[in-house]
Amino acid sequence: MIRRAVVTGVLVGAMWASGAEAQMGPGGGWGGGRRGGFGDRARFEEMRARMEALSACNIEAMWAILSFGVGLTPEQLDPLRGPFAEAWSKRATILALAEQADRPDWGAYRDELKDLKKDLDQRLKALLNEEQQKAFSKQMKAYENTFSRFPGGGFGPRGGGPVGGE
Repeated sequence: MIRRAVVTGVLVGAMWASGAEAQMGPGGGWGGGRRGGFGDRARFEEMRARMEALSACNIEAMWAILSFGVGLTPEQLDPLRGPFAEAWSKRATILALAEQADRPDWGAYRDELKDLKKDLDQRLKALLNEEQQKAFSKQMKAYENTFSRFPGGGFGPRGGGPVGGE
C-alpha cells in the first residue's frame, strides 16, 4: 500500500515538474478542427445552412403526420401518393445537385425546397377537408417548432415555447 502511494507520488511529481498536463492547443473556440469540432465559424455556418435546407421540405414528416397523426385511411392516402412521389423526386434532384456542387449555396437550395413544400401544401389543401387540413397544419407546426426549442437557435422557426405552441 505504501509502495503504491510512493510510486503514485513520484509519477505525479514527475508530471508536475515536466509540465506534462493537458493544455489547450491551437484553434480553440469552434472546436479547433479536432475531435469532431466544426473547425471554424464558416464551416459551422455551412453545416447549419445545410440542415436548414434539409428541414425546409420534410416529406417524410408530412407523410407520417397524414398517415398517423391525422389518421387518413388507405383510401384517403391513395390520391396523395402522386403529389408526394413527385415532390420526393424533385427534392432528390435538388439535393443531388447540392451534393455535387463544390461550394453549394444552401440558402438557394433551401428556398427551392421551401417552394416545393408550398406547392405540396397547396395540393394537399385541394385534397383534404377542412378538419383534416386543420389537424395536419397543427401537427406540422408542432413538429417544426420542436427544433426551435434547442439552445443556439435550432433549425427552423424561432420562438421556443412548448411543442405545438400551446
